Amino acid sequence: MTPEEMDTDEYMRTERASSIPKRRVAQGWHWCDDWDDMLVGPGMLALVGCTCRRPVLDVEKERMQARFDKYNAEEQKEILK
Repeated sequence: MTPEEMDTDEYMRTERASSIPKRRVAQGWHWCDDWDDMLVGPGMLALVGCTCRRPVLDVEKERMQARFDKYNAEEQKEILK
């Protein structure tokens, strides 16, 4: 399929997807629509706000959410002292 046969969004998705090595995609790295096309992957707090469907990241998202929640709880304790 040529760029002329695609709409702009489809073309951009194809271009972005091909710019990440397959082994990194398998790990969950992707250009995230929720983060204005920022490259997002394992270990990043940005996963907390990521709603992209990547089954490989489900456990990682839960881990990062727990980390984020723990950080917020600690911050609240400091504020309330």
